[in-house]
Amino acid sequence: MKRRSPPVLPDHWTPKQVLAVFEMLDFVRNQLREQYHREIQHADRAAANPRQLPIPLDSDPPFNLPVTDPAPATAITTSRQIAALLYQR
Repeated sequence: MKRRSPPVLPDHWTPKQVLAVFEMLDFVRNQLREQYHREIQHADRAAANPRQLPIPLDSDPPFNLPVTDPAPATAITTSRQIAALLYQR
């Protein structure tokens, strides 16, 4: 998509008018982000590095762990808990 040059802003706006436009644009940006955050994120990533290839994982530990039942849906809060989950057999 070809980018257009930004519009020329008037230089005669009052501070109140500038603030009103700024607030409106901020509102629209937030609404777009809420509604289209996934699409925006995907497009941004694709534009940043379209040729990025996935990195293959090593066969060395901890990447060769056996597939087991999913962990319980509890919060993991310490590195000890993470290590215990990684190395349980």
